[in-house]
Parts: sequence; C-alpha cells; structure tokens
Amino acid sequence: MSDDGPDAGRRLRGLVAANLAVTANLTLREVLSQIVESARDLLDSTYAALGVLGDDGRLAQFLHVGLDADTAARLGDLPVGHGILGLLIDDPRPLRLHDLGRHAASRGFPPDHPPMRSFIGVPIRVRDEVYGNIYLTDKRGGGPFTAEDEDLLVALAANAAVAVDHARLHDETSRARRREQASTRITTALLSEADSDEVLRMVLAEGRLLVDADDVHLARDADGGDLVVVRRHPDRAPFDAHEQETIDRFSEQVALALGRARARDDRERVRLVAEHHRIARDMHDHVIGRLVGSGMAVHGLGRYITDPDGHRRLAAHLDDLDAAVRDLRTLIYGLDEDPAVVWSLPARVAQVVEEAAAHLGFTPGVTVDVTVALPVGSTVPEHLLGVLREALANVARHACARSVEVSVTCGADRVDLTVADDGNGPPQRRRAATTSGGHGLTNMADRAAALGGAFSLCRNVSGGATLHWTAPVDGAAADAEEGTAAGGPG
Repeated sequence: MSDDGPDAGRRLRGLVAANLAVTANLTLREVLSQIVESARDLLDSTYAALGVLGDDGRLAQFLHVGLDADTAARLGDLPVGHGILGLLIDDPRPLRLHDLGRHAASRGFPPDHPPMRSFIGVPIRVRDEVYGNIYLTDKRGGGPFTAEDEDLLVALAANAAVAVDHARLHDETSRARRREQASTRITTALLSEADSDEVLRMVLAEGRLLVDADDVHLARDADGGDLVVVRRHPDRAPFDAHEQETIDRFSEQVALALGRARARDDRERVRLVAEHHRIARDMHDHVIGRLVGSGMAVHGLGRYITDPDGHRRLAAHLDDLDAAVRDLRTLIYGLDEDPAVVWSLPARVAQVVEEAAAHLGFTPGVTVDVTVALPVGSTVPEHLLGVLREALANVARHACARSVEVSVTCGADRVDLTVADDGNGPPQRRRAATTSGGHGLTNMADRAAALGGAFSLCRNVSGGATLHWTAPVDGAAADAEEGTAAGGPG
C-alpha cells in the first residue's frame, strides 16, 4: 500500500475500522452483511455485493447494498455467477476494470438495472478455499478503482475470511446445540402419550430449529403421498450436503409422528364403531324388543273392544308405536357405519321371529336365501320385516297354529316373503285381502303397493293359511314413510 501522507492514514484508519466492524459480529449472516457495508464505505463506492459460492461452484448467496428495494424487486432473480462475476469464480484473483461494459466477458445489464462503469472484485479465501467474492462498482467521483483500492480490499478480504471462519464455527456450534436439543425434544415427544396431533405440530416446529429453516410444513404430492417441505429465504445459503442428511433424518421422524397420529385415529375409529355397534345391539335387542312386545299385547286387546271409536283409537296408538320403532331403527342403523354387515337381512329376520316366538308359544321355522344383497340404503327390508312382524302377530292372535314356516328369498329382481301356518285359516271375508279387511292386512297390502309389489293371503286346502308378499328390489325408490306399518310395531 503506497504512502500518500494524510490520505494514506485516513484509508488505514478506515481499514482498521472496517476490520473491527466485520469482526464485531458473531453470526455468519451478520458478518457477511457487515463485509459488504464495510467494503463499500472503505472504497467509497456506490454499489457493493458479496457472492457466496455453493457446492456447484456457482453463486449460492448474493448480498448487495446500494440498490433501493423497488429497483432490486424489479430486477427479479439474483445473479448466479455469469459474465463479469463469473471471471472471479473461474479465476479467483483480484480484478479491476475501468469500464466493465467493455470487457469481453460482459453480458450487459438486464432491464431496469442501473448503469455501472468502474469495477473491482477480490476473492475471500477461507482455509485456502475460495468462499466467495467481494464486488464493488461505480467509485464515487467517477474515477476508476486504483491499485491502493485493490490493496485495501484485499486486506479487508483477508480479515473478512478470518471473521467468516469464526462465524461459521460459531454458527455450526450453535446449530449443533440446537439440533441436539431439538432432536431430544422430538424423541421425547414421539415416546410420550401426548395427543398425536399436538406431537406432530411440535415435531414440525422443532424441525425448523433442527435444520435451521425458515419454514417447515407438510404437503401432498400428486399421488397423495406425504411431503415434508423445508424452506429457506432466497437470500440465505441453500442447504448443504450435511444439512440435507439432517433433513432426511428429520423426515423419518415426521413419518413416525404421522404414523402415530394415523394409528391413533384408526384406534379411535375402531373404538367408536365398536361402541356404536354395542349401543345399536343393546337398543335393538332390548328397547325395540320391549316395544314390539308391547305393541303385540296392545294389538291383542282389540278383541275385547267392541266400540268402533275404540278400535280407531287403538289403531292410532299402534301407528304411533309403529312410527316410534321405525325411528328407533333409523337411529340404530345410523349408528352402524356398515349396517348391511352388522344387521344383515337374515339376522334381522331371525330377530323378528325370535320376538314373535314368545307370543306364539313355539319358534317358527325360518329359511332365508339371499342370492343378491340389497343395495345400501334400500327400504325394502324395513317393509318386509314390518309385514313379517304383523303376519306372525296375526297368527299368534287368530290362527291357533302349532307350527309356522317363514321363507324369505332375495333374488336379482325381487324379494319374496312367505308365511305359512297350520292353524284355523283366515275367515272367508279376509281371503285374498288387499285394501279391505283388518287394519294389519291393509297395511301389509299398502306396503307392497308402495313398492310396486303384491300381497295375498290364502286358505290352505289342508288347513291353515299362506301369506305371500313380494316387492321389486328397486322398490326402495318409493317413500317408505307414505305407508304405515302393520298393527304391531315395525
């Protein structure tokens, strides 16, 4: 460095001040920012920048001063190390240019970029490796950068290299401590009995410290798979190879947290389904059974009532019981996520037959042939069971039968119900009953009509009677509530 008297002393004092400013910071981000500011002040330039090299040898980080925020925003992406900037990357030696636009390597400036003329750049070497480069342009006063400027900048770069090395060591030590603490908290959370969603939130929050990221969150890829998104602000250095390994390990911990959360959710769903099924079975076996029994008992009182108005009032009460049982059944099947599995048609037919056995004094024979399962949501089973319940109630009240055979067939197109007994048979006025006759027979006929089916009741030649009720499988489209159930609750 040449001796210019007072000016040399001023510049030396400036270098000392710049060195002190650079070394006064501990974190790498603060050190890099201070290097740029100190270099601009020391050489009295308009613009200054520092480019940090990445693993690929291109600029991974670019800090600059001198451009206002609006201009910087209009310029868009930061340089990656082409043109003049690339010269120092490819040949890391001090470079001074009187007019950078005239150099053969110049690629010009992008739109909205301010004009720049004079240029100086020097590399920063940390432990014999080029860490990055300091770039200055447009010396104030319009003159070129001098050899003395170059000496000052080289001296500043040497001191900056020491500060960068110390800052990197400090940052790495701090990161290692944070990683260890975050990893410990993550492991503790994964082994705890805390809420799984809370554990996952905590793991993601700790992951931000673990990998020194600005944002960590979950996302889904195009195939619906889980992704861990880890981001840093563009003005920060990208993740290096060591940090990538840490991110990979962290992703495995997130996978454990996700697996834990989903296993918890699965267990909770299984528990809720089991509880719903238990409640549904209890209501079906006990509550509805008692209501059905009460309905049959009330229906049996009809033989002791001779007043027509009393019969009408009794029928109205039976209808209310019928509606209450239908509502209960709706609630019960709503509790089951898959009522077709939990309450299959054969099981429900058997349940109705068992309920009637107490009033018949014997257990009817039952045959159920379900060739094709009814569609989910079909109302045909409710109508069929209501007819079966009423038919068995009629046998118990009127037939004096010693045996009853129940047959249910569910084919591709139709559902058929046959109830045959060996009792007294129906009175002459009730043969082939459809919409006339007893209250129960009317309802059975109405149920068939509502679904587009048919109903008949015939006396057997050998004694007793045979009831036949049929409906199309797609009869579920009809509104089941338009018809009322038979006298016994359905």
